[in-house]
Amino acid sequence: MGNKDKIIIKIIIGFILFTIVAGYSYYEVRDFLAGPKIEIISPKNGVIINKSLIEIHGTAKNISKLFLNDKQIFTDEEGIFSEELLLSLGYNIIEFKAEDRFEREVKQTLEIIYK
Repeated sequence: MGNKDKIIIKIIIGFILFTIVAGYSYYEVRDFLAGPKIEIISPKNGVIINKSLIEIHGTAKNISKLFLNDKQIFTDEEGIFSEELLLSLGYNIIEFKAEDRFEREVKQTLEIIYK
């Protein structure tokens, strides 16, 4: 094997190692870059409801903690949550707060009218 072959092999191995390190770094940093996310599936914001007990469904991604009106709630392995909530007569503001492992937080409010 000549010197050119050894240099080519070293370059290929170096490129493979660089690709592995870059891929792993991206995998570890992507949660930090994305931050926490909350999506409320149902009920929709601003809806008028005629019953006091509702079930709220949604998803949360990249979180370590999730709160519904300052009470911690939990998701399943896919990030799906479902919680029952008793509404007051009239205008209700429901607040969701999610925190990620880097202590960044995001808030989302849901406004519902109970008649």
